[in-house]
Amino acid sequence: MAVSGPDAGSRVCVLSNFHVPCRSPLRPGQNRILEYRNHFSPTSDLNEFPFDFVVLSIVYRWFYALYLREGVVADYFSNAYHGTIGCLPWTVSLQAGQTALCSIRNRFMEACRFMKAGKEVLAERLAQTGVVTLQQVIQSREELRLRWGSQTQATESEDSEPVHSVPFGSALSDWVEVNDALIAEQLALAVTLFIDGSATRDDIRNLILPANGTEQEYAAVVADYKRTEPTREVERILAELDTVVAPALGVSENELDFMREDLKKDPLLSKLRMRLPYQEKTVRGLLESLLASDRYQQISTTRSTQSA
Repeated sequence: MAVSGPDAGSRVCVLSNFHVPCRSPLRPGQNRILEYRNHFSPTSDLNEFPFDFVVLSIVYRWFYALYLREGVVADYFSNAYHGTIGCLPWTVSLQAGQTALCSIRNRFMEACRFMKAGKEVLAERLAQTGVVTLQQVIQSREELRLRWGSQTQATESEDSEPVHSVPFGSALSDWVEVNDALIAEQLALAVTLFIDGSATRDDIRNLILPANGTEQEYAAVVADYKRTEPTREVERILAELDTVVAPALGVSENELDFMREDLKKDPLLSKLRMRLPYQEKTVRGLLESLLASDRYQQISTTRSTQSA
């Protein structure tokens, strides 16, 4: 389906799920829009304004989380409809900071790129200290038990009730309970190190934990990583974004601190996490089938089988 677009040179800001900044030019005659519901075309004087980056500020994330969550798909992400964009706060004061915002955005994208590479290096260094996966730990200790959020099936052991909860994603059901304090602590650390956004149960089971007797070596590598951790740079840049966006929208420092704490400590809001650039989105169920490269071949095979 081709959709007529704005004048050549204007920008399209894609705010799909408010997870990933994404902005691209649209040139009629050369481009086609197949999915238009989450696209936003600003006026010509705002072609270069980084709307995709501004919405990642604490102010926009808090406002969206409380007032504009219009739908939840499969209990694991919130969908930003086209009407949502028009409800977001805006002021011409933001346009005055466009040059600074574009500069911050460039540094943000670069920091996110390095953050992805840094986690791969970290995993290699930890492997050298001696590690085991959570799955291996569970298999080696009969008394250990996992219980997942929205539990739908029995887990490895029924001996005792799990008591330590570890969140690992943005969905309300993205958490797991472990009946061992040390394993829960190690798992929570691994989640913060390697899980960005959403994760499957297999992702959690495959997280690497220190093997018995290698805890100190594991901790030393993590400490060294954190001293130069790219995640801190990303957080620092996002905090810098807040210093531009909040004053422009009339949000005081105290109000900004309240929003930040609310997103961090509220039982519901603390589970809402944005997916950063260069992070791969976890797809499940129907979406996994829709994104499969051979989906049309599968449909054809199914129909042929039914017709036979």
